[in-house]
Amino acid sequence: MAQFIGQPTSETTESFQFESAPYKTRAMLIRMRPVLIIGFLLFSTPATCRADISCSHPVQLHSAAEAIQIRNQLLAIKVGWLTDDMPAPSPERLEEFKIALMQTAETVFACNDTSSQPAAMQRELAGLLHANRHVPPTRYSDADTEKPSRNVFGSDLRVRVSRASAMPLILSVQFTFGINCGTDSVLMLFQSDQGRWKDVLRWRVKSLQGIQDAFGDFFYPFILPGESPGAWRLVAVHGEPWCSSNLSGFAIDVLAPTNNPDAPKLIAHRTENYFRYEPPKLSISSNTFTLHTDVGTGEMEEIVRKGVFRYQLTNDKLQGIQPIATNGRYFVNEWLEMPWDDAIRFSEPSALTALKPAHDLYAARDADPKNFVSYNFGPVRSCQDNPKQFQVEQEEGTDGKQLPVYYLIRETGNGYQLLSVEPQSDPHCGGPDLMKKK
Repeated sequence: MAQFIGQPTSETTESFQFESAPYKTRAMLIRMRPVLIIGFLLFSTPATCRADISCSHPVQLHSAAEAIQIRNQLLAIKVGWLTDDMPAPSPERLEEFKIALMQTAETVFACNDTSSQPAAMQRELAGLLHANRHVPPTRYSDADTEKPSRNVFGSDLRVRVSRASAMPLILSVQFTFGINCGTDSVLMLFQSDQGRWKDVLRWRVKSLQGIQDAFGDFFYPFILPGESPGAWRLVAVHGEPWCSSNLSGFAIDVLAPTNNPDAPKLIAHRTENYFRYEPPKLSISSNTFTLHTDVGTGEMEEIVRKGVFRYQLTNDKLQGIQPIATNGRYFVNEWLEMPWDDAIRFSEPSALTALKPAHDLYAARDADPKNFVSYNFGPVRSCQDNPKQFQVEQEEGTDGKQLPVYYLIRETGNGYQLLSVEPQSDPHCGGPDLMKKK
């Protein structure tokens, strides 16, 4: 299990975003994929970087040389083709590498006041660390799959310094580098303090026990401003690297700064599944953010659909909001997939007692490893007695025995609400199939 720097004590407008890391693959179908849960350990971690250092160019060079030396050790580690393991001593060296990178960033910020431009500090850091260099594409042959390869861990080191548009007195430093079948990232935030830069938050995996724990595939950090200047929150959305297929998961971490940069407060943590055909698209508005990406359906023919993950952060509570799908059929699919505590908010309140058994049955089927559960999307028909109501048919069953189930939904303006689940079709919903398969 990964350990995270910090002491998670769980309880604006668009900001800076970073380049997405290359997306990799994970082998398993969504029906058989275990729920992705990253365990956050509650522990107190001493600061790994110096807090208030003075400007010293010799110290800069020393810190950068240490990072380069550790990186060379990482690059020398041999890795098997498409293997998910972390060969020794990569976990220990990766942690040492991250600390050295952060120390180098601190030395650079110590020699720059708040009038310095992010691009200039980025060039300075990249020069010290030999980062942001052009890397020619690697060509592989069949013979390469039979032998271990080097130049994987620590490869293609990237650094980006950026100003938060919603919080112009905060600069971010993001380091990204290669691991087996993916990337990992380190994030630091510096805030203006009497004309100097103060290190206020660091976020990284401390002990990478498996590549799926890394902040990789993609890494989108941004700031949501609070109601007061000191109430801002960092949101870090990141994928989970894998070696074998295009199915993976991503996590959302919401963090608040504390007096100890190494111990940000974990406000919220969520995980979701997604397909990595393309990196997710992120949009931010005030205290709301949305990710558009491909997700799995579990359906036999239409395996992938367009997914919408929309969240709102209010009073340090992260909550999914409408729309949660691009159409009524996908709404039903999403409603069945989500935990019941979330599904309640998208259901008719007076029907919760009747809806819960249907939701539980769907979850129980998926959780049972002895049964192969199959689903097929059926017709979607409008209902004559209410133009905003629709009946969504889905065939469900185990061991090849499928029976139709009918989900009655209501259009609510920016989304849908589930009204009922029945084994028979509603005679008032007999119109043409609005989503007929081609």
